[in-house]
Amino acid sequence: MLHYKYFREKDYLIADNWTDVWQEQHARAFTVAKAAKLSVLREIRIGLDKALADGITEREFIKTLKPRLKKMGWWGKDELKRQLGSTRRLKTIFRTNMASSYNAGRYREQKRQAELKIGAAPWWQYVAVLDQRTRDQHRALDGKVFRHDDPFWTFFYPPNGFNCRCRVRTLTDAMLKKRKLKPESSEGKLSWRREKLLDRRTGVFTRPSKRVRVFRGKDVAGRDFAVSPHAGFDYNPGQAWGRWSPDVRVAAPGKPADFRKLKISEELQASSPAPELLPKAINEEGAIKAIVKALLGKMVWRVIKTPDGEKAIIHRDWVPHIVEERVGKVRDPRERFAKWIIPTLEDADEIWLVGDRKRFIKVFESGKGNEPMLLVLEERADGFMLWTGYRVSAAGINKQRSGTLLYSRELQRR
Repeated sequence: MLHYKYFREKDYLIADNWTDVWQEQHARAFTVAKAAKLSVLREIRIGLDKALADGITEREFIKTLKPRLKKMGWWGKDELKRQLGSTRRLKTIFRTNMASSYNAGRYREQKRQAELKIGAAPWWQYVAVLDQRTRDQHRALDGKVFRHDDPFWTFFYPPNGFNCRCRVRTLTDAMLKKRKLKPESSEGKLSWRREKLLDRRTGVFTRPSKRVRVFRGKDVAGRDFAVSPHAGFDYNPGQAWGRWSPDVRVAAPGKPADFRKLKISEELQASSPAPELLPKAINEEGAIKAIVKALLGKMVWRVIKTPDGEKAIIHRDWVPHIVEERVGKVRDPRERFAKWIIPTLEDADEIWLVGDRKRFIKVFESGKGNEPMLLVLEERADGFMLWTGYRVSAAGINKQRSGTLLYSRELQRR
């Protein structure tokens, strides 16, 4: 899981003011303003690490950390009346670190997809959550399409501010044409502006002022606009991480393995009954809601232990990507298999490593005509998942067996 690796590779850094650690330094250093003691910083980091690894919610994070920080004296205001720990600050710390880590992993995986020779998705589209909480600057960027290597993404890849919920959608040439989208270039549209930031230690604005990137373009109505990320957010966490981190792929692309040499049978036997299929959604919004309800309920993410001793995370943010290619009536019933996902992750028949992706294979007993069904789920390096259901056949199973075998139920039984 790349987002977890991004967070774990950071070093500690003591800083008194949030402007002391600027932009790309956050990709290398973990810091919390006014956390002058390493013990306080370590306590907060342990909480965030657990949240990323085990899917701890924001409420649980705050509930656990608040009494510990109070006991350490890092709560309320200090003798200079500067704000130390508070529920509001912990929310900001949690959301900012989760968003940066998640998007760093997404960027690395999307970049890999963009550079594929076959099935490449070289076009990236900015997607904002369009509700009453959305900032006008983020709303103006919604729907904008640039090539993956356009300088725009160096400064505007999310998050673009505190509590930013924006994301990036990948598009192939065919998808771009089908949706009649016109990509742009940021050439001649990027500039700088100066912004003075309040230094809460002294109560005066910083000198010199900080530089912030500006993008000038036109909205869907053809009106001119100029937007900037929040000061300190005009950098790409995943890109900055890549400048100093070693290659984070799970493994080099694997060569097909001969399962016969591994002495596992050609066919798999159904190991459990198939969960019910979800009703077919009539539109994209309905499909997203159905998947979220089936997999997460009211949770933001869910951590699942897999048979190979690892953990998989199902995150609410990647659900829209499952159905985003379809507009109007949903022709691909992929979302109908949503309830099959957790049993496949928890109790797979086989797990293969194919390149930097893990492939989970599980056979279910089907209620229709007693024909078994094969579910194949792929977990990418950034934690994003895709799945497909098939009618079982020996040829169909064998086609999915490639790379390195990480786990086999049959071999475990022997």
